[in-house]
Amino acid sequence: MPVVPPFEAACRKTLVRNLVDFPVGSFAFVMATGIVSIAARQQGLSHLSLLLFLLNAVVFPALWLLTFFRLVRHPRASLADLEDHQRGPSLLTVVAGTGVFGTQLSLLTPYQSLAAALWLGGLGLWVCITYALFAAATIRAAKPPPPASLNGNWLLAVVAPESLAVLGTYVAGVFATPAMADAASLCLFLLAGFFYLLIVTLILYRWLFEEMRPDQLTPSYWINMGAAAITALAGSRLVSVVVTTPALADIRGLIIGVTILFWTVATWWIPLLLALMIWRHLVRGVPLVYRLDYWSTVFPLGMYAAATWSLSHTVEVDFLLVIPRIFVWVAVAAWGVTFIAMMQSAYQLRASISARWNRLR
Repeated sequence: MPVVPPFEAACRKTLVRNLVDFPVGSFAFVMATGIVSIAARQQGLSHLSLLLFLLNAVVFPALWLLTFFRLVRHPRASLADLEDHQRGPSLLTVVAGTGVFGTQLSLLTPYQSLAAALWLGGLGLWVCITYALFAAATIRAAKPPPPASLNGNWLLAVVAPESLAVLGTYVAGVFATPAMADAASLCLFLLAGFFYLLIVTLILYRWLFEEMRPDQLTPSYWINMGAAAITALAGSRLVSVVVTTPALADIRGLIIGVTILFWTVATWWIPLLLALMIWRHLVRGVPLVYRLDYWSTVFPLGMYAAATWSLSHTVEVDFLLVIPRIFVWVAVAAWGVTFIAMMQSAYQLRASISARWNRLR
């Protein structure tokens, strides 16, 4: 049996460890990049939108490749993620990332059939992950208390189906019976709204009646707003398409009402979340160090811009258009800062690994 040199052995060990610890929520980057691209397109920033799309076109398949390789080589680690109350919901970023990238593909390229394939694949993933996640959490013998397990990531149970509802309204025309795709999108929209009401009630109970330390107010709680905003975006899209389906046309008014409700909820969250983040970092001194869930802050900002733009056109309220004109730049700035921090973190990690390897030589 050949002897593996220490340097090569260290390389292999590091790669294996990084693959095992590969964060399940990495598709949050695709979600954030995709929605900022879509919001930029809405504001006529076509070059920026295209640049972000091209970045996602590279990152999305790369993340899928790493996820698949990890699932094949380390199935126990993947199963452990599913059974974990904190990390498990992050698996739904795979579904949401697929939905957002598919929407980018539909809006920015002529490849509608590929976007439709992503919609079908996303539906299958959503069914598998959602039922597996909820079943695993239900039958787990020892469950952590809410302060240790409940966070904004659970609202990905809303974001994932709503992302598919949005994509479904764009690709319905690809299918022989578009009304079926529109009806499926409507069902996803309503189901996700139901889950939002349930989960956000638990989160508010956690906030108001349990101790909240600064370190527990993680950036994932911005999904409180992002989940409401993507529901408003899905509703705005459905208002535009149900009129073409006689069986659904009668509920157009209901969809408009629900859409305005969720947009209002998303708007309400923004000042509170901003105040809590100021308290967390400036008052209580939690350092601003890059973490993956900071993309959970970028995504809601971009989503609010996109949802407000879509709603203003759906209900023909022009004075709302000033909001997405401002928020798109807020989202772009947040994306840029988070991306730079991510690159710096990756560089520091690479430098640390290189230094350790050099000591082994």
